[in-house]
Amino acid sequence: MELDFVNYRERECRSSSFTLIELLIVIAIIAILAALLLPALNQARGRAHATTCRNNLKELGLGMQLYLGDYQDYLPPVSNGETSGSAPYWPRLLMGRTSSIVGLTSGLYAHNRLFYCPEMKGSYDLNATTESTGGWWTMRPHYGVNSLLYTGNSGWQSSTKSGRIRNPSIKFLLADVWQRNSTGLSDKEYGYFRWQNNVDITNGGYGNLAARHNSSVMILHLDGHVAPYRVANLERPFDSDPFRNIDANKRYHRYNF
Repeated sequence: MELDFVNYRERECRSSSFTLIELLIVIAIIAILAALLLPALNQARGRAHATTCRNNLKELGLGMQLYLGDYQDYLPPVSNGETSGSAPYWPRLLMGRTSSIVGLTSGLYAHNRLFYCPEMKGSYDLNATTESTGGWWTMRPHYGVNSLLYTGNSGWQSSTKSGRIRNPSIKFLLADVWQRNSTGLSDKEYGYFRWQNNVDITNGGYGNLAARHNSSVMILHLDGHVAPYRVANLERPFDSDPFRNIDANKRYHRYNF
């Protein structure tokens, strides 16, 4: 009787345990489910990132409006470079013209996280722990300003009033941007502070529009609304409308059209 009980227990253990084939089948099923779900998860993450990017641009638009209110409707200048703090880039003006970057995460009209797009692949010091790493947003924010909206700069004061720019509902103010190298290709770990559609693509002094949201560039318009625009070629965004440098597209880019 005791022997029969032992044999029964052994048979029960064998019948309830996985064989190697069964284990491989389970692993294969899990792998198939993961492969089916991963694209959906990536799409959901991409949509979440696009929403964050859109909100960043809207907040930067509000910061611009506050700046305009304090500076007689003048846009913050693009700046062609920063010399002893006399002509800071436009993000520095939204954050405040302070002498040190360390610890500067929130400023007068913006905070540094608004210059960060979650679809960017680089590493960014959002806590501004050092001068060298914390100032990534000053010259290389992930959103660049459209230089063609400006008539020019004078020191740190822009010479362009937003109220004088025609068709504000379609004018491009800020856009997703990647830094451009001398070959015209995009360095996707960095943004750039300015862009415009009528310069040679190998000009490293201007950024490339970054279609990093499902092949779309997120754009802040002068009137404050944000919308995506698709491009056909990520490395040549200025070959797609409304970014091509043709007369029909000047109404999107230039202050006097």
